Amino acid sequence: MHETETPSLEPSPSSEPSPAVWRRACTACTGAKRKCSKQVPRCRRCDHRGLECFYPPARASAGEPHLEMPLPSAADVPLQPADISAQEQPPHPQVPDWFLAPDSWEVAHLPPQPLPDLFGEETLSAYVTIIQSWLRMWVTDDHCPFIHRYLYRAHMPRRMQDAYTTISAYLHKTPETEATVRRIIEHRLQQLMEENFVESSLELGSTILVDHLARVQALLVLLVICLFDGSIRLRAQAELHLATLSAWNDQMWQVSTQEVRSNATLEPWRLWIFGESIRRTWLTTSIIHCVYITITQGYSWCPGGVYCTFGNELWDARTAHDWERKSESGRKRLFMQSLDVMELFLEDDPDAVDAFGHAIMLITSGIDKVQRWTARKDASPLT
Repeated sequence: MHETETPSLEPSPSSEPSPAVWRRACTACTGAKRKCSKQVPRCRRCDHRGLECFYPPARASAGEPHLEMPLPSAADVPLQPADISAQEQPPHPQVPDWFLAPDSWEVAHLPPQPLPDLFGEETLSAYVTIIQSWLRMWVTDDHCPFIHRYLYRAHMPRRMQDAYTTISAYLHKTPETEATVRRIIEHRLQQLMEENFVESSLELGSTILVDHLARVQALLVLLVICLFDGSIRLRAQAELHLATLSAWNDQMWQVSTQEVRSNATLEPWRLWIFGESIRRTWLTTSIIHCVYITITQGYSWCPGGVYCTFGNELWDARTAHDWERKSESGRKRLFMQSLDVMELFLEDDPDAVDAFGHAIMLITSGIDKVQRWTARKDASPLT
């Protein structure tokens, strides 16, 4: 398997402020708790993001006029405020760029080709069953292949708390409580829509990226329950919001292409957790939407593919040191375009590919090929 060379993300060098003047960080960088290059007329970060750049009065020049200090915009708020020190910190000196490169955030599409042979119901049903098992895993093990165990460890948004408790109630329903639980699910879905009505009318960048991720995951969780529960009423309610799920998913991805790479002050491991969670959520959301359309209508469009980490060890790393050690081997991390997962059938050991990778291989190549691959673990790789 070949790793794609990724360009360096280091900004081009530029002149530093005059040493004769001690200049504090600009108001935008200060409000966002980011490193400021203190260049004039605009610092490096504000110039890159197209932000207004204002500096407080320099201490060495008491006669300078007072500069207006606008409030920082929501787009300047850190992705994970609890994980960032209140003091200005320089970017991590060894931030790896393999998961931050611009081309790794591009959605790829297959060229036009004849209609493929449709997967049988077994493959589609198997994928749905896998996603349902991931939701069960989330509330029993506190993580699953698209919700990392440390993603919401510091703070879980309330909409995700609601999704968590809703799944728990759903999994523990009895014939006597089934009607009540379904009413709760319907109410939670309606509540999520109402709470995001105001946000959806605002500009795209007005919502913090972690909130974009949380609302996509919460709606995905609720719709998976509703679409495949068997209740006609829940299914009808869910179908009304499939377009919203797709729109939120696309908005999240558009914001992430800029925001994730601009947060290099985060510890690399945590930055990877956040970026990888976005990648896996986008892909899972896109695929489950297409799977449902295929089940109900017989054929669906290809949602496209994105880069993900399919190596079995990185997602399960418990510490930054463990993640750094394991990510040194490109063979183990298997960071690749999801449209190219067929290459993973050449992997000698199926256990080297994580559960998320197995699910993508299943829906891409069909259940029969995956079963043959896993059954021939000790034999020659499939070709």
